[in-house]
Amino acid sequence: MKLSVAAKTDVGRVRTNNEDYLLSKAESGLFIVCDGMGGHNAGEVASQMTCEVVARELTNNVTQAAIEQYKSTGTADDAKALKKIVEVAIVTACREVFTEASRDTGKAGMGTTCTAVLLIGHRKGIMGHVGDSRLYVSRSNSVHQLSEDHTYVNELVKRGIIRRSEAQDHPQGNVLSRALGVQPTVAVDTMIFDLDPGDTFLLCSDGVHNYFGEALEFL
Repeated sequence: MKLSVAAKTDVGRVRTNNEDYLLSKAESGLFIVCDGMGGHNAGEVASQMTCEVVARELTNNVTQAAIEQYKSTGTADDAKALKKIVEVAIVTACREVFTEASRDTGKAGMGTTCTAVLLIGHRKGIMGHVGDSRLYVSRSNSVHQLSEDHTYVNELVKRGIIRRSEAQDHPQGNVLSRALGVQPTVAVDTMIFDLDPGDTFLLCSDGVHNYFGEALEFL
């Protein structure tokens, strides 16, 4: 399957520093978006560290051997083993960010979202996800959000306390219920998904998806 990839990050019109960080390694089938948080520019440290650690873990010899194993067998068990590797890579990044924040008081409390995609062959990909950055797929004239937001507001929606239509402009819309680096470990959402010819995937931070809400016709 031939890939066409584009990647861009921008500070935008509100902030003076860009706490988002992205990694795009088409040759390795690895794509990551992180959106940092924390004072004194620590958010951008957390997001960059996370991208670098996850990339290190998912391009090392162990991971590459597991990918080759899956490409050879195509079995569900080998795909699940890779899904676990993605989870562990993100947990490893969480631990290293937390350790750095604990060591340097200027970085105390820093954290980040992380949404990563690893393509593994046989038209399969794996998502690893923490926070409110998102993964979408556009397929057959429909757009689907594959990730779930780890936010206080999304928890209110899931519990039926507020309606989905009220979430977009909620005053606590930027409060995360789960982030990477704030604690020494974190629960990671993982998913094995299909890739069909003609699919368009979008990884983005809330700096993008907050602007279009449910209107995704541009994908």
